[in-house]
Amino acid sequence: MLVSEGWEQRVRDKLGVDEAYLPDSALQQPDVIHIAEAEVKAAVPNWDELPPEKLVFLEAAVICGAAILIITSMPARLPEEIRAPHSEVRNPIDWDRRKEALIEERLRFLGYVQDDGSSQYTPGFYLAGPRRGIQ
Repeated sequence: MLVSEGWEQRVRDKLGVDEAYLPDSALQQPDVIHIAEAEVKAAVPNWDELPPEKLVFLEAAVICGAAILIITSMPARLPEEIRAPHSEVRNPIDWDRRKEALIEERLRFLGYVQDDGSSQYTPGFYLAGPRRGIQ
């Protein structure tokens, strides 16, 4: 496996949830972690020949991949609204937007690995900010 011990907590940290809402058993399903690893290995055919300093980026890409795969179930796992006798807390999370950010992050990590000029993934810095007057 490309991931080290404790990878489950790293996925939860990416999604901003705790173990009560996303247990290890959900993350350890083959259709989550094994698919995430297979996607990274397919994107980097020579992954097993990479030096150790590049494997860090592969592991980070797998973590993002696992988060991307499990994020579709998050609206059902995490309540959007919590009501108590004297209070109400809303937690509206745009999971589609978060998924897009994770996809970009995974591509960035893969770009760091494939820096030989043949990569379709180009690491870079992008400006973000308010877009006033643009509809």
